[in-house]
Amino acid sequence: MWRFVSTAKEKFGPFGNVRPWIIEGVCAFALGLALGFAAIFFGLFSSLENASLDWRFRIFPRPKTASQDIALVLIDQNSILHFGKQLGRWPWKRTAYPPLLEIFRNAGARLVVFDLLFSESSDEDEDAVFAEAVAKRRNVIFSFQVAHPKDEKRIGGKRELPPGGLSSASLKGLRIPEWGPAVPPIGVLASSALGLGFVNLFADEDGPTRRMPLLLRRGGGTHESLALTVARHRFGKNGKPAPVEISPNGELMLAGQRVPITPEGNLLLRYHGPFRKSFPAMYPAGAVLQAWIDIKAGKKPRLDPEVFRNKVVLIGATAAGTFDLRATPFSPADPGVFLQATAISNLLEGFFLRPAGRLANSAALVFMVLFSSLVMVAPLRLSLRLAALAGGICFFLITSIILTVWAGIWMEVIVPILGFGVAAGSGLSLNYLREGRQRALIKRIFTHYMNPDLVELLVSDPKQVQLGGERRILSIFFSDLENFTNLSERLEPEQLVWLLNIYLTEMSDIILKYEGFLDKYEGDAIMAAFGTPIQFPDHARRACWAALENVERLSRLMDELKDGSYYQAKGIQPL
Repeated sequence: MWRFVSTAKEKFGPFGNVRPWIIEGVCAFALGLALGFAAIFFGLFSSLENASLDWRFRIFPRPKTASQDIALVLIDQNSILHFGKQLGRWPWKRTAYPPLLEIFRNAGARLVVFDLLFSESSDEDEDAVFAEAVAKRRNVIFSFQVAHPKDEKRIGGKRELPPGGLSSASLKGLRIPEWGPAVPPIGVLASSALGLGFVNLFADEDGPTRRMPLLLRRGGGTHESLALTVARHRFGKNGKPAPVEISPNGELMLAGQRVPITPEGNLLLRYHGPFRKSFPAMYPAGAVLQAWIDIKAGKKPRLDPEVFRNKVVLIGATAAGTFDLRATPFSPADPGVFLQATAISNLLEGFFLRPAGRLANSAALVFMVLFSSLVMVAPLRLSLRLAALAGGICFFLITSIILTVWAGIWMEVIVPILGFGVAAGSGLSLNYLREGRQRALIKRIFTHYMNPDLVELLVSDPKQVQLGGERRILSIFFSDLENFTNLSERLEPEQLVWLLNIYLTEMSDIILKYEGFLDKYEGDAIMAAFGTPIQFPDHARRACWAALENVERLSRLMDELKDGSYYQAKGIQPL
């Protein structure tokens, strides 16, 4: 690449007058942009990008944005231990749930949602009592799972659910996955429930769950997730769930609001913060059961059932061994009910996370690469360029954080920063190579004409050499030997050259000592300048000192040549 930069003037005719730093900037910009778009095209660094999203959620949590309409009732370890005699080991007897439903009904809960699977029959009488309690309330939503297609033969289709509210035709343009048979609650519970929703969760390749499917295709229709089912009934009117449809641009329309989904029908989870901080309305199931017992005994319960009024009550398990552990941005092992609560909250509050889109991410890449390229070739000190680069990175990161955390727009940062770094690195390298060649050229030109200290000063600040020329007040030194013509006629050519070399060397050393610039030799004449290329305010005084010392040294040199002491001091033989 340096060969291209250094020879562009000769090889690219129309670009012959382009300054080298412009060519360096173009090269750095092209390289950063090419690698950035290659990373986008091949999907590189997706794991790093996901990790950067997790980082934004962790560093800037917003727990107060979570829906206040959600109350969680958790079957924790203490609840299981406390009611072990009455309800047995986990899973609890079905007689545990009618008292919960009664508490929620009396409190005026809006919906009761079970993030628990009741796919296997228990005691027939207990199942019947539970189903009767569900049928009376008409506000209970159950969970179910959908099996993988390859498990269809093993499970069979006897317990299949009817298709959901969207037909396959309405999903045109989306890539909703086709799944196997559903595994719903037992018949008496499924038929008495207000609604059903699947709770399948799929983690990303690097572990955390960041997406939740809202729709799964099955046969001629779809199944809806638990979160979508809850939101539809929460927004519904007159006992009917709110309708859903897919807009032409691939967004899910729910109760008049646009729900951004991926082509696979997934909702990007916009986490509010850590589980227990996001949903403080969290109560042990054992405390709710104890409140029911106290009320029946005519006592005032410790837990006031009024906390469930107008709430969507989500019942899940958090005791060890009772739930699926899911990695989230906040923990490697959060209960699955946390993710369900987050998805429900996102849908109820319209608190969505939208990808910025390929066009916006590409624009960010172009901006970052262009900024980096311009900074690296700018005529600034290296420290200022590095400071500008650091400022650009900080500005971009702050902007991406604001967009993600407060505006709900997922702006990618890894690929733009990659392009930024590549452009900065290549620009710095090209700039370093050009300056290195420039320093070498200055040394090659001026080493024999200037004091070595001045040459190093020019190398450190090449701007002092103005190739186009400039006006400046200088002191010009000129000297020659008296009667040199007569002397040259009496000497052989070899003797004359030998004598001139001695004379010019001695005189030039004195001129360089006073930091003069040797312009040229003309026979025995010496021409030098003081005050260029590096300007000194006392250039006239330096020129005078050099002239006086030249005269003094010439007088001594003649005596040394006559008596032979010069040859002896230099260790040479006279010619």
